[in-house]
Amino acid sequence: MALRGHGVDMTKAKSLVIDIIKQYSPLGFDYEVSWALFMCKALKISLSGKEVIPVLNMTSPVCALIVIDLQNLGLLPKGLNLKYWQSFADAEGLRSGMWLFAYEIAQKGWLPNVSKDYVKNDANFGRLLEKSVYFYDENRNVKFTRSERKKAAAQLWKIRWITSRWDEYF
Repeated sequence: MALRGHGVDMTKAKSLVIDIIKQYSPLGFDYEVSWALFMCKALKISLSGKEVIPVLNMTSPVCALIVIDLQNLGLLPKGLNLKYWQSFADAEGLRSGMWLFAYEIAQKGWLPNVSKDYVKNDANFGRLLEKSVYFYDENRNVKFTRSERKKAAAQLWKIRWITSRWDEYF
């Protein structure tokens, strides 16, 4: 696979994702794990059920949504044990740290055995549902534009310039 004209070693990319999942999921580091999962989406990396098991017990709405998104894309097998996350698909889940998952899963209808009623009946989330508000856009993927790269390069230059003169400041 090529990414912006550069070859990507898919074996190494997959190995990196698996290592991140193994190392950081048990620690609850959802930032690292979510980006590893999103890398699977961006590079179309398939994982086995065994490789993703450590993620399934994380209390992370972002990781949960990406895992189900990857399932829907065929990059993860169907039939994963999602019982832990499904336990948040209720009115109590909307008032927990998993509120994003509880809302999005009902809004998108991603779990067929989960009713939207608990969201419809909530005074606040019900309004969002009526307006078709969503927070996770499964149609988005990673993309960079030249202007973003130029801004990043300019910022990096500024950081290097400041740190090269660090002694003058302190």
